[in-house]
Amino acid sequence: MIPPLVILETDRVTLRPFHPNDEAALVRVFDDAYARRFYPDMADMAGARRWIAKNLERYATDEFGLWALCLRSTGELVGDCGLTNQAVEQATEVEIGYHLRADHRGRGLVTEAALACMHHGFMTVGAARLVSMVHPENPASMGVARRIHQHTRRFERLGDLYHLFYTEQTEWPIEAQRS
Repeated sequence: MIPPLVILETDRVTLRPFHPNDEAALVRVFDDAYARRFYPDMADMAGARRWIAKNLERYATDEFGLWALCLRSTGELVGDCGLTNQAVEQATEVEIGYHLRADHRGRGLVTEAALACMHHGFMTVGAARLVSMVHPENPASMGVARRIHQHTRRFERLGDLYHLFYTEQTEWPIEAQRS
């Protein structure tokens, strides 16, 4: 299945499938010490190539994945945001994941995109619950997760304690379900 050119659109951003020619722009998303602390494998074009290939595979198998987050005003790729299946303890959960280039952080772009993904996850994908897993030393991602999710708890992942933020579909605002 070939995904549409635009998956989701908000006032300021569009989310679209990744393309192989997005490699250089994706490397720039992870091109600062803060981002590389959590994603050291994204330091070069090979890492970006693997990231894009993994998401192309997700589109084919799950019909969703992380999508290129682009500014509506220019079309420039400045991050990613989307839904991925993730192992959480003994279950598979649908996660809202996100990453943003350093020069665009602090403007609410990821929160806007993540809320659109939450709506999509509940209303189109049909997820009963959506989660975001955040390393406790990543306050920027925790801030976004706090803004979009209803609950949080700690859990162990890869030998570290993480925060699991989550929202049940039944808690998603009824007005959001109608739009």
